[in-house]
Amino acid sequence: MSHDSDLQLALVPSAPRSGWGPGDPGANIMAAIGTIFVLAGGAFGVAFLAGAVSMGRGDVLEALAGGAMMTLCFGGIGGLLAFFGWRKILRRRRAWKYGEAVQASVTRVGVNRMVKVNKRHPPQIEWTYRYGGQEFPGEASGFRASYATARTGQDIVVLVDRADPSQSVPWFSAG
Repeated sequence: MSHDSDLQLALVPSAPRSGWGPGDPGANIMAAIGTIFVLAGGAFGVAFLAGAVSMGRGDVLEALAGGAMMTLCFGGIGGLLAFFGWRKILRRRRAWKYGEAVQASVTRVGVNRMVKVNKRHPPQIEWTYRYGGQEFPGEASGFRASYATARTGQDIVVLVDRADPSQSVPWFSAG
């Protein structure tokens, strides 16, 4: 462990920490799109139900079936996207708020090609850390200066969720 990482560990405030911690563009987009799809599915269901009430008797079942299909398709896809997006966001938040600071080593610095914001891909860093006698990988991407300037082999501090040590978020005192 280098002198710099000792200093970084000492600078991490004790839990609980305020805020949400570093964001994850992929999880944020997935949660937002999923929530929109769930709301759209509900709106389609209500619209088809309202249409069925105003129709004649023979068209009601057809309208209800169409509304149910739209609600299930949009709501089901949206529900899955929202669930996995919010799950990742909330797990990372718990690690940020209550996590234990440990040393990690950056194993890869690159670009997250899965996400594009304003025609730019965010920088992505990957790291490994030891906790409870086991080694775990971690990754983060976002438009933070500290992600863009990280170097492979650099020692960093990550906050590890004690309840689920596979969850960690990087701690950078600035950037």
